[in-house]
Amino acid sequence: MRKLLPLGLLLVSAAAAAVLGARAAGEPSARQRLAALDRSGAAPADEVARLAREALASAPGDATLLWRRGDARRRLGQDDLALADLQQLIRTAPGSPYAVRAQRALPVLLARVGLDGEAAEADEALIAGRLADPVAVLPRLAETYARMGRSQELLETIGRLRALDRARADADPDLAWLEADALERRGPPREAAAVMLAFAERFPGDRRRGEALVRAARARAETGELAQAIELAGRAVAEPLPPASAAWVRVARAELFERAGRSREASDDLRAALESGADEATIERVLSRYVDIEMERRGTEGALTALAALVSGGRPAVAGPAKRRMEALLEGLAASRPTAPDRAAFLVALAGRADPALAVPPALRLAAAQLWEGVGDCARAARTYRELASAGPPVDGEAERGLERCRAGASTP
Repeated sequence: MRKLLPLGLLLVSAAAAAVLGARAAGEPSARQRLAALDRSGAAPADEVARLAREALASAPGDATLLWRRGDARRRLGQDDLALADLQQLIRTAPGSPYAVRAQRALPVLLARVGLDGEAAEADEALIAGRLADPVAVLPRLAETYARMGRSQELLETIGRLRALDRARADADPDLAWLEADALERRGPPREAAAVMLAFAERFPGDRRRGEALVRAARARAETGELAQAIELAGRAVAEPLPPASAAWVRVARAELFERAGRSREASDDLRAALESGADEATIERVLSRYVDIEMERRGTEGALTALAALVSGGRPAVAGPAKRRMEALLEGLAASRPTAPDRAAFLVALAGRADPALAVPPALRLAAAQLWEGVGDCARAARTYRELASAGPPVDGEAERGLERCRAGASTP
């Protein structure tokens, strides 16, 4: 009797036979399809990666295929996978021309995955091995050292570039900024001011000019030259800056004004910073300092008046925090000591003009109602008494008595 094969083995045998039949019939392999894709001039990275992966299944260490897959993954943004392919290629086929390509691509990939130390070593190896033009590599290496906070290596790298191509080194604003930044952080204030001012003068259209002027101003202030510092900060304020930078520059000049005892100008700059489009964290910080200065200059009522203007006429991003700060000030005022009726009436009216929904402490509203009652404005007083009585403690009893007095006065002929 004829012996039958198991069903699973039959299926596998059938699949293998189909593959062999297809190959015998001339179906192209993954490697052949990859070559055809290259000849067509239309080689999308995802398709290249797929075909290279298929081909590598039968030739795991092939240098060409490892390069093709690694390069395709790099273009797809699959940095970790690309890095693994290129490192395998360099390790298993160091003499291949594709290994040189992989070494040239390695520093950028390493930096993209956050391995700055390894990226710097890879760039240094390119230069030492004469595998790339140092004039092209050194600017990238300088940026890597800057990210790592290694200012000495950064300055030496720019010096190496300057020795090879001074025009290239001196014309690059990014390199000039990195150099100025490193020198400013290391140098004494007078030298720090000089390098930042030099950058601002050399690159008048650069987006970092405003920051350079402010940093030069702060360095000048450290040497006691406040007038010159304020003048430099004024030049920064005049720069066309995006909103966040404009706010930062205004705050910086406000600090200098404060140091010079010019609180009004400091307050004006902080108000301008709030109106310039600062982010949420900056708004909270600037608003706090703005209120402190206004308190020092004009007292609590002056600070509340300044806040009311921001609540009613400021940007929505500023109005909310200003309203909360105003409510906190009013609460603190009411809790600290009894408020005179005339002052309470002023504050209640101020809050109402700023935002009718602004929360005013009951004690202030009660004192204001008592003033209105005293001057004969019983309708207004009664309306406030009624609202306070219905709101409950802590002033509902006094509010009810005030309401009764208003009713009695209204019934008297």
